[in-house]
Amino acid sequence: MMNSVPPPRRAYADRLRGFALFGICLVNLPFIALPIGTMSPEPLGLADATALLISALFVDAKFFILFSFLFGFGFSVQTAGRTREEARRSFLRRLWGLFALGVLHGLLLFPGDILTTYALLGLGLWALRDASDRVLHRCAVLALLVAVPAFTGLDYLVQTLPPPSADAQAATIAAYRGSLAQILGQRWQDWPETVPFILLYNWPMAFAAFCWGLIAGRRGLLSAPEGILSLIHRYRWGLWVGAAFGNGAYVLASIVTMPNDRWYGMPFLALGGPCLAILYAGWIARLDGRIARMLEAAGRVSLSHYLGQSLCAVLIFNGLGLYAELGYGGLAVISVLIAAGLTGLGSLWLTAFRYGPAEWLLRCWTYGRWLPIRREGA
Repeated sequence: MMNSVPPPRRAYADRLRGFALFGICLVNLPFIALPIGTMSPEPLGLADATALLISALFVDAKFFILFSFLFGFGFSVQTAGRTREEARRSFLRRLWGLFALGVLHGLLLFPGDILTTYALLGLGLWALRDASDRVLHRCAVLALLVAVPAFTGLDYLVQTLPPPSADAQAATIAAYRGSLAQILGQRWQDWPETVPFILLYNWPMAFAAFCWGLIAGRRGLLSAPEGILSLIHRYRWGLWVGAAFGNGAYVLASIVTMPNDRWYGMPFLALGGPCLAILYAGWIARLDGRIARMLEAAGRVSLSHYLGQSLCAVLIFNGLGLYAELGYGGLAVISVLIAAGLTGLGSLWLTAFRYGPAEWLLRCWTYGRWLPIRREGA
């Protein structure tokens, strides 16, 4: 039987994970609330234009990088102190569990699921488990370089593919406002359309973040905020310049200057996204008080929080018939409310339980036996 003693919690890592969940909700919600093939970057009004601008500058390609970085960090923590065989069995079983949850998530709730990506890329991370920090860093840089042509290809693909016809769009909207069978049938049709996006947009940068997260775990950079703050201070000017130039150029090229020829805008995110994500990590390192504690609680139940975001969105937009009814401004407000509500719920949940429900199921599968979920005396 595998050792089921959980690794020690890192409060700062949990806090950063909880913060990343807000950005992930902002990014994902439009893919649940609007037809995938008709999500145009052209705003319809001031609120939508403002929401798109804020998303482009401060959200796009930032938060999934943080989450991926923390996955690599978590791999380091989970395998530390275990024998090679124990680490192999537990981590590979965990990947299988993540993959199964991701398939269910994609089929039932959100076709843009990221868990299957983490499960598959996690195999590559396992293959590099014994690599030196230098090799890991080179792999991360190579993956980041791959992201540039991948982003270019994705942007070109999005801009050149013909939009769905009015009849096809109407059929999609009708299906997502229809019965449960119609909703699931349409979601299964949409899932293959998201595969090229995920492969080009998420895979290269996620794997780069995996590698850097593994290095951070080995060096103990997230054991206390001071470690990451020292690193950010050392490279602060490069990070600020990279964030300003990369994200500014992305906005100018993709939204403002050439609205009908935007295919060259997204590659700038390969620079701006990681730089701003690192600066966010520094800001969260300085956060303290009640908000910090609530984010830490959200980070401890991050898998349940992530799945809960999709469930809430499906209940709102499919269950209440609000699919394709709101613009980007309204969706941004709802995203923040969902993430904040789940963060508060996570804090309450952890007063009585050791793990979130999804974390508990995954942990039971990983260790091959049922584990207690309630806190002693709760």
